[in-house]
Amino acid sequence: HISYSDYQSTIYIIDLKTNQHTPLITVDGEAVVHSWSPNGQNIALSILNSNKFSDGIWIFNITDKSNYFVGIGEATTWSPDGKLLAIYSCVQLPDGNSTTATIRLVNLLNGKEEILFSQNSCLKLAYMSWSSDKKNIAFSFSRDNTNEEHLDQIFVLDVSTKKTGKLL
Repeated sequence: HISYSDYQSTIYIIDLKTNQHTPLITVDGEAVVHSWSPNGQNIALSILNSNKFSDGIWIFNITDKSNYFVGIGEATTWSPDGKLLAIYSCVQLPDGNSTTATIRLVNLLNGKEEILFSQNSCLKLAYMSWSSDKKNIAFSFSRDNTNEEHLDQIFVLDVSTKKTGKLL
């Protein structure tokens, strides 16, 4: 659960048996999307409007309370082994009029990045998830976008070939 007030976001762990809310992390700014690592030791947050943190994806280690900036982005999904992070980004191009949407892969062990998917216009990402065999990433776009070509469509991205196929 994420609570946002007074320009701070607090991540809580909720005990499902007792409904007790325990604060885990409080950050300056708005933490809008989060994703747990497979081992449960790290959480990736998309932070916006912070005086302390750069806008983008941050990883917080919940055990030792360390954190580091991964890069720009709005949403993430961890690979099943926790070594890679797929990041969705929508950025405005230097011309000021056009945007590009990308899904890029970040190797968390060495910091290397590669773009897996790119499109000339941003769509609102609704969902992104990695397959358990680490070969594919499924993603979809939500209805509240004006690009009719991608409304309510689900795609599968082959990580090794970078080919995208439409499921629906």
